[in-house]
Amino acid sequence: MTATHEERVVRARARVGSVLNAKYRLDRVVGVGGMAAVYAATHLRNASRVAVKVLHPEMAADSNVRARFLREGYAANSVEHPGTVRILDDDSAEDGTVFLVMELLEGETLDHRWERNGHRLGDREVARLVYQVLDVLATAHDKGIVHRDIKPENLFLTRAGMLKLLDFGIARLIEAPVTATRPGGIVGTPAFMAPEQVLGKVVDPQSDLYSVGATAFALLSKRYVHEADNAAEMMVIVGSRPARSLALVCPDLPKPLAAVFDRSLRFEKSERWADARSMKTALGAAYREAFEAPMPGSEEAEDETILRVPSGAIEAHARAPRWDRASAAVTVLTGATPVITQRVEPVPHGLLGAHPRVWRPSFLAGAGVVLVVAVAAFVAIAAGSSSPETAAGSRPSSAPAAMATEHKSDRPSAWRALADERSGASGPPSIPVESLPAVAPVGPTAGPSPNLGASAPPPAPARAAPARPSGCTPPFTMDPATGKKKWKLECL
Repeated sequence: MTATHEERVVRARARVGSVLNAKYRLDRVVGVGGMAAVYAATHLRNASRVAVKVLHPEMAADSNVRARFLREGYAANSVEHPGTVRILDDDSAEDGTVFLVMELLEGETLDHRWERNGHRLGDREVARLVYQVLDVLATAHDKGIVHRDIKPENLFLTRAGMLKLLDFGIARLIEAPVTATRPGGIVGTPAFMAPEQVLGKVVDPQSDLYSVGATAFALLSKRYVHEADNAAEMMVIVGSRPARSLALVCPDLPKPLAAVFDRSLRFEKSERWADARSMKTALGAAYREAFEAPMPGSEEAEDETILRVPSGAIEAHARAPRWDRASAAVTVLTGATPVITQRVEPVPHGLLGAHPRVWRPSFLAGAGVVLVVAVAAFVAIAAGSSSPETAAGSRPSSAPAAMATEHKSDRPSAWRALADERSGASGPPSIPVESLPAVAPVGPTAGPSPNLGASAPPPAPARAAPARPSGCTPPFTMDPATGKKKWKLECL
């Protein structure tokens, strides 16, 4: 006699605290299904936390059900994908029931999440979750494994945001014949089964894709693909009628996403996606078209690294906290976004009462940029000061302009411009005395100043210089010991 769900729940709770095979202590009930109860458990010897899935006693008597239960461990481990649950052990309890030991997951099933959110999830979230499901199925199908029971109840979302595909219990190898575990040889959940599956025909990877589309249909629309009063009626409708369009049931859903899911729900397998990988690629492209962003977790999202100054970076620098402005300066000056922009608190006082200085990464980055700019400016100034015109400090200021031009002619144009600019800033250019025009004397004997427009008076004759004694050219001698000049008294 088959027990009711309530009876199974009571029986599962009564088993909490017991120990299986002197190894696994059952700590709490995680869930109770039609085939088994799942417990959070502890390994008594190594204290590791695991999940233990115990087959219901009345199910263990059926050899087919027992084989199906154990097959879950073999199939999940053979997929070798992080999106499957690792099976760590399988054994028999003291009362003869079998159990599986698997990794303990923290999170919730999509079925529970769907109910908790009013039987509807957002389009972005559903697209991302289905993308992960297709990634697992692509690997499983490559290994020749068809899941055959894709539905929200068998999709588990961890607290880290990773999706896990549960219950490979009815999974079959593609080339293996289908073993009947229900009347009529039908296995699966009618609301999410493909037409060929309810009709007892060959099930292949495209059957899983139909189930994926039916799961997305329910999560997005609050409805199943087909409406029916019971499981038997649902099976008849699924096996005889094409699916209705998700675009009509959810008119607000982005059309690219609706088109991907509608194709997976085609009645004829030949009209569906060829495989899980093709559907996954199409879903990523539809997500990009619908939301103008790459699908999270896709290769496109990982490769899309753009180093540029963000819009409003200068304004953000002004609004940034004092300890974060150096990082903002790096962004503005170099165009690169700093990796660390958080404040690092100083460490506590040490044993000797010292308070070690902890330099923040943002401060170091900003200081580095300032140092580079300062060094570049110093090098430019030093190079300018070492030019031929500046270095020749002993040259008289009255040197002919032609001499300066001669030295400048073989310099690069940039340095010539810098030298010209520096010479202009230091004062007027030097002019030879010989090139100055004669100026009329001004004084008591010079007469009245000329009027404007009148001709200038003739210059006064120059006064002859007194004659010097012979031997006064030059009027000094050089002391060979000291190298100094000694003036001749007779020449003074």
